[in-house]
Amino acid sequence: MPSGASRLLCVPSRTAVSSSSRYIEAMSKILDQAVEAVRGLSAEEQDDIAREMRSLALEAQGFKSVPGGYALRVSSPWMFGRASHYLATDVQIQEVTAARNTMADVALAALVSAIAVVVVLGLPAGFLGRRAADYALLWLVQAGITVLVYVQCCRWLAFRRLRPILARLPCTKE
Repeated sequence: MPSGASRLLCVPSRTAVSSSSRYIEAMSKILDQAVEAVRGLSAEEQDDIAREMRSLALEAQGFKSVPGGYALRVSSPWMFGRASHYLATDVQIQEVTAARNTMADVALAALVSAIAVVVVLGLPAGFLGRRAADYALLWLVQAGITVLVYVQCCRWLAFRRLRPILARLPCTKE
C-alpha cells in the first residue's frame, strides 16, 4: 500500500511504529534511572520529594497551600458569577476531589445541550429567508447555544455535588 494511502486509512507506517517503540524504550529507560536515583536517597529526602509532588498535584487541581490547610477556589454555579474561596484540610480535599464532575455529569450535560439543539431547530422556519446566509446564521446560533448550555449545565452539576461539602468548609480570602 502506498504511504499516502496508509495515512488516509490511519494505518501506521513501519517508520512510525519503529519510532514510537524507540520513544517508549527511551522513556522507560529514563523512568528506570529516575526510580533508581530516588531509591538511592535517604528516607527524609524521599519524603520531601513526595510532599513536593503532592503539593504540585494539588495545585494543578486548584488547591493552594495556605497556613491551616489548602485554599480551594470554587466557581460560581452561574457562568458569569464570582468565585468563592474555602479552606480545606487533607480529608476534605479527598471529598472534594471525589465529588468533582463525573462521566455521568458530563453525559447529562451533553444530553441537555442536545435538547437545546432540538429546541432551536424546532423554531418555526418562517423567520428564515431562503438565503444560505440565513441558514449559516442559524447553525452559528445553534452551536453557540449548545456550548453555552453545556458549560452552564456542567457548572450546575459540579456545584450540586460540591454543595454539601462546601457547607462544612470555612470561607477564606486567600
